[in-house]
Amino acid sequence: MVEKMNEFKILMDGFIYTLDLSHFCRYAFEESNHEVHPISPKDFMLFGKPILGSLAIARYNRRVLEFVKNEKPDIFFTINGKLIYRKTVEKIKDLGVKTVCWWVDFPELYSDWRKYITAYDYFFTVIPEMDLEYLDKKLPNIHYLPLGCWRVLGPRNPKFNRDICFVGTMYKNREKLVREIIKKGFKLEIFGGSEWKKAKQIIEAYAGRAVVGDEMLHEYRKSKIGLNIHQDYGIKKTKKLSVNMRAFEIPASGCFQIVDYRDDIDELFEVEKEIECFENTKDLIYKIEYYLENEDERERIAEAGRRKVLKEHTYTKRMKEMLSVIE
Repeated sequence: MVEKMNEFKILMDGFIYTLDLSHFCRYAFEESNHEVHPISPKDFMLFGKPILGSLAIARYNRRVLEFVKNEKPDIFFTINGKLIYRKTVEKIKDLGVKTVCWWVDFPELYSDWRKYITAYDYFFTVIPEMDLEYLDKKLPNIHYLPLGCWRVLGPRNPKFNRDICFVGTMYKNREKLVREIIKKGFKLEIFGGSEWKKAKQIIEAYAGRAVVGDEMLHEYRKSKIGLNIHQDYGIKKTKKLSVNMRAFEIPASGCFQIVDYRDDIDELFEVEKEIECFENTKDLIYKIEYYLENEDERERIAEAGRRKVLKEHTYTKRMKEMLSVIE
C-alpha cells in the first residue's frame, strides 16, 4: 500500500523571471492536492514589464512576510529567489515555515549566488553535485532536482512537415551549427526571436515567430528531428552543466531528439535508445543523415523517449520528489 503524502499549504514566489516554470510547478502542486498561494511583484509593473528598484523589492519582501504571518503556510517555495532578501528568508524560518529554493540557473552567472544556499532549509539545484563542484564541501541542505516538462502528448503518426525543427534564441554556437546544417541542404525550420532575421543565409530557415507551450510541442511533433543546442555561456565547465527544459519537451512531443552532450544526461535518458547526443559539428551532421535515412529506428527511439518522459520527468513527479525530501 502506497503511503499518502501530506497535503501542504504553499506560498510560492517566482512568477516574474521564471513565468512558465512557475506555473508548471504550481499546477503540479495543485494536481497533488496541495494548497498553493502564488505571490509576485506584479503590482510593480509598467507596460507589462517589472519595475524592480530597491524600494519596490523592499515592499515586495514586506508583503511576503505579511502573508506568512497572516496565512501561516507550511512551506515558502521560490524558484531562484532573486528578489527575496536573505533576512526575509531568515524571518520566515523564525516563524516556523520551511523555506525551499529551486535554483535553475548556473552559478557562474551570478557573483552572489552562494548567499542563497545557506539561507534556505532546502536548496534544490539542476546541477548534479553542485556543492562539490563549486563549494569544495558537501552541504546537507543541497539536493539535485533536474528540470522536466508539463505536458506529454500521445504517440505520433509519422506525417512530417520538415526534417529538423529548432526552437530557441540565437547564440553564436547555435548560429554556427545551424549554418552547417543549412549548407548540407537539410530542410530546417527555426522558431525563435527576431534576432534570427539578422543572420545572413539563415533567414530562409526562420519561421518568423517564436513558439511556446502547446504550439511548440506540435511544431516538434511535425518534425522528423528535434534539434536541441544548449546555450554557450562561455564557461569552461559547460558540459558539466545540466540539461535544459527542451531536453524533456522535445521527447514529450513525440519527436526524436538530438542534443549536445551533457554530463548528467545519462542519468536521465538512455542515449541511443531514448534520445541521441552529438559531440561536435561533424558528429551532428553524421547523425542527422543517419536518422533521416533510418525512420523505423528513429521513431522507435522517439517513442521510447516519450515514454521515459511520461514515466519519470514530469513536473508532477519533480514536485513529489521535492516534497518527499522536505517531509
